[in-house]
Amino acid sequence: MIFATASLGLLWLYLALIMFLGQSIGGKGIGLGLIGLSLPFAVGVCFIVIRTIMIRGLVSSKQLVNLSIVVCVSLGSLFILDIIYAIHLKSQSVGKPRLEESRRFDSAMTWPELYPPLYYPTERNFRLHKANISVSGEHYGLMYSPELMQSPTLAKSVFELQQFSCIIDQHGFRNTIPLDQADIFTLGDSFTFGWAIDSGRSWVGILEDAIHRPIYNLGILDSSPKQELELLKYMIRTSGKAMKIRTLLWMIYEGNDLEDSTRDKGWAQPNNPNNMKQLMEGTVLQSLYQIPFLIKEQAMITKIRNKDIVFRFPSLQKNGSNPNVIDGIQSWYPLYHSTTLGPRLFIPEYIDRAGKPSSYVLNHNNRPGLDKVFEEMAQLGKEYSFKVIVVIAPTAVRLHGRYYENFPPISDNPHFIDYIATLSEQKGFRTLNLLPFLSTYGDKELLYLRDDDHWNKKGHAVAAEIIYRQIFQQEAGK
Repeated sequence: MIFATASLGLLWLYLALIMFLGQSIGGKGIGLGLIGLSLPFAVGVCFIVIRTIMIRGLVSSKQLVNLSIVVCVSLGSLFILDIIYAIHLKSQSVGKPRLEESRRFDSAMTWPELYPPLYYPTERNFRLHKANISVSGEHYGLMYSPELMQSPTLAKSVFELQQFSCIIDQHGFRNTIPLDQADIFTLGDSFTFGWAIDSGRSWVGILEDAIHRPIYNLGILDSSPKQELELLKYMIRTSGKAMKIRTLLWMIYEGNDLEDSTRDKGWAQPNNPNNMKQLMEGTVLQSLYQIPFLIKEQAMITKIRNKDIVFRFPSLQKNGSNPNVIDGIQSWYPLYHSTTLGPRLFIPEYIDRAGKPSSYVLNHNNRPGLDKVFEEMAQLGKEYSFKVIVVIAPTAVRLHGRYYENFPPISDNPHFIDYIATLSEQKGFRTLNLLPFLSTYGDKELLYLRDDDHWNKKGHAVAAEIIYRQIFQQEAGK
């Protein structure tokens, strides 16, 4: 009876880790502690049920032992299958290129070598650019690597040097106007900063010319919604009366603003003897702590729930070609072709996320934190009397993917975009979803760089025109 109880307890522990670890109930995350507390209860229930069944003579001791063996063998087989499938996926994947180990191939400048450096101005988790810096040069897109430049297809038709110049002001932002001259501010990540484009041709610069009013750009490279909120709080707190914010255009990006929404990227807190995670860091205990999360991540059940049981990368297309092998060179980024839009590289993570069901967004560990960020932004707007306008930008996968040959299937509905639009409206923000307006260009003209997931010049111009027409022109007509 003890053997049977133990086997059922192990089965419960496995299923609890797979089904509930990292999920949220009522905005509260389910961690290892709660699952650990449930184990004695589950074992106790199993013991009582087994004892009752045996007392009533419904099963014999031999049958109970056989059942326990079946449970243990099934659980062990499932665990082994999880490991084998994880190893298979690992063997099929293509590693991301490491630029620092490939500089012997060419002398082209990469964006980290050109763009202004970032730093943490306080102990809070947000960054600013180093102040009073001016840079100018050219670089390829994010998906460029020197190895891939050896591909004639990519070198001739995909990779293109982008001219970029940038002036960072005394506050650490990309602006040429004083802070106290603007009452319209933009907030966001690299899409707002103006990646791979001169400031005058970015959507912020074009919009500024269209409305004939100064706009102060708070865009920061590689920032999350949480970091953007912290940055805005910092600027309001430290700028005093110089910051006369009345309107905030807050751009949210479909590609990674859920996954990166609450990250603490790059910030290392001083050791705190009261922080158990810091005390465990670098010890065997830290490795043991990660095991349950690895079990959940690698489980076949998890992949089935997330609709991940497909051999994605490299994935064989109907015509037998492999989009991750380009002119005989393996690429982390798959290449797809369109008769109207031409060849283009795509980011595999964005393809994966665009194919997820709505449950991926609703059950994501970061969703409660993202909700909290929006709530804090609403409170901040009320406290300092400025209105928030949320502008939602789609990925190139969402806008153009379906028009590329043999492109992997994506969801019919943009679940993260829909969720953000609903959340924004619930907080009383005006919301502009760019996807319906950009979709008219989806199969006609490429709005994103071919080797990057940021807008090209046309994309910035179209986005600026939509924002002007849907927000500022409508307000002027009221």
